Amino acid sequence: MRLAHPSDSLGGMPSRHRRATTAAAIALLCATAPALAAGSKAWHPQPFDRNLSADASHEDGEPSIAVNPANPKNMIVIYLRNNDMFVPNAAKGQPTVPSANDAEQQIQGCDYAVTFDAGRTWTRKPLPANDFSSNPVQNNCSDSIVVFDRRGTAYVMAAAYASFAFVADGQYRLISSRDGGRTWSKPATVAPGMLGPGSHPQNYDGVRTYDDRPWLTIDPQTRALFIDGTQVRADGSGSGTVYLTGSTDGGTTWSDPIIVPAAYLGSAPLGAAFGTLALTVKPPSGEAGCACLDFLTSTDNARTLRRIHTTIPADGGPQTVADPTHKGTFAVMTNPGNGDLLVYRTTDTGKTWHGPTHVGVQGSTPVKPWIAFSPSGQLGIGWRATRADGSYAFYVAASANGGQSFYTTMRLSKVWSPAAPPFYVAGDDTSTVTLTKDHLYAAWGDWRGKGLEDIWWGGLRLRS
Repeated sequence: MRLAHPSDSLGGMPSRHRRATTAAAIALLCATAPALAAGSKAWHPQPFDRNLSADASHEDGEPSIAVNPANPKNMIVIYLRNNDMFVPNAAKGQPTVPSANDAEQQIQGCDYAVTFDAGRTWTRKPLPANDFSSNPVQNNCSDSIVVFDRRGTAYVMAAAYASFAFVADGQYRLISSRDGGRTWSKPATVAPGMLGPGSHPQNYDGVRTYDDRPWLTIDPQTRALFIDGTQVRADGSGSGTVYLTGSTDGGTTWSDPIIVPAAYLGSAPLGAAFGTLALTVKPPSGEAGCACLDFLTSTDNARTLRRIHTTIPADGGPQTVADPTHKGTFAVMTNPGNGDLLVYRTTDTGKTWHGPTHVGVQGSTPVKPWIAFSPSGQLGIGWRATRADGSYAFYVAASANGGQSFYTTMRLSKVWSPAAPPFYVAGDDTSTVTLTKDHLYAAWGDWRGKGLEDIWWGGLRLRS
């Protein structure tokens, strides 16, 4: 603001009037300045990162993180333990004697870490999604995801599969915990395969790829759970079918899977709120219209799907999240591979779309991104900003207006991770973020750990 000088012309006012007006303006400015300062709260994000798994014998990857809304100091991180085909540390050239878990889960196992003091201390345990003593066939575990409902019940989904039938059979399991991860329910089978509990050999579709990359979400209002994944048994038509199923009783029983009309790109992360489930996919080949994505919704707990052909270009890796504070509001993130993540928004359940908003870090490519809403409606994104040599750092971005703009893009990793070894081709599909009303937390795989990959976690305070 520029205050009037006595020599300035103020519309022909007399000089005494000018002096009085100037003095009044100065007094008004002085009176309002403290109020303005008091209304603008300083923001100190204080980003951090720490090694969570610190595993000296295995590569750990593809974590999932969730915070208990009923007790924000209670957090759970699920992650994949790669067992190097029964020989721990073989990838580093220093093989060690396998543990009992290594002997039972020769390819991969799932572990989890739980904290009740906001991350100051963590307890790490094997995830009881499959029990070797009761089911020695489906002995391996992968692709796990954790969510909490509003009442504080944790739900974990994981894929179980057989070592000797790695490319032929598997099934998804779900377990729950009502005490923040101290104890867990017995596993429930989401979609039976051929070999595990509840299997239906008569429905087996012959040689096929193993069930792969399921995603889990929960509707915060209805507490309904939804899973989509790749499983041929769902329709018997061949390979690469994406299917969808839902549960309204906490994962005890699941609806018959329905086919997701999509081109084969694998399953896609999905979102739900206020009784509407949504996911975004590339439409089947031969569809009319632009080369754009389809927005699929269900209002009957995944029994049927409604399709809207959007104006969103059919870029890779579409992820859908639901705003838990506004009915019909969703965000879709894509990764076109040109250095930026793109965020699109709808406030009318997909009828109209806005955006995209670009998010990224110059000189890097986003890899393994994740997107999530906070309970209060802030939107967060996390990704590995990857350089041309394969090294990467974990970045996050936060938006207070649903993705119309992002008020921060910030690095959590204090040190850049070396690139993954060229022989390492599986076992680390995703990174993860979650938001509380005042914090963003993230977890990712990082190769700073003495030649092996560890799970690192970090976070920052959101702007209020």
